[in-house]
Amino acid sequence: MAETKLKTRSQFVAAEALDVGASAETITAASGTIPQNTGRIHFYVPASKTIRWVPNGTPTTSLGHLVSAQNWGVLEHNQHGAKLKSGDSGDVALIIVYERGAGRADAAYSLTAPY
Repeated sequence: MAETKLKTRSQFVAAEALDVGASAETITAASGTIPQNTGRIHFYVPASKTIRWVPNGTPTTSLGHLVSAQNWGVLEHNQHGAKLKSGDSGDVALIIVYERGAGRADAAYSLTAPY
């Protein structure tokens, strides 16, 4: 039997660090670049900071889903446009990791292999 090497792809597409949240803003409004083949977006909140986010609408320092210090938050594929807001009204330096999607296309673009 011949030995075969399977093609593998990383589960994660890209990562970046962004200052987000002094005012309620989306990742793209904070100068982030979401790759087209992104599924979930993971973001890490550093020590002594908090982030609030809502899938639609505008979060405040006390309204929205809370992600506390030293925890990960996750935005699903349909929540890429969610607004993020700092819990203390200052910018938060988030680490953002883009996870590969399921290879689906939407109206904005078409995909070619590898997804």
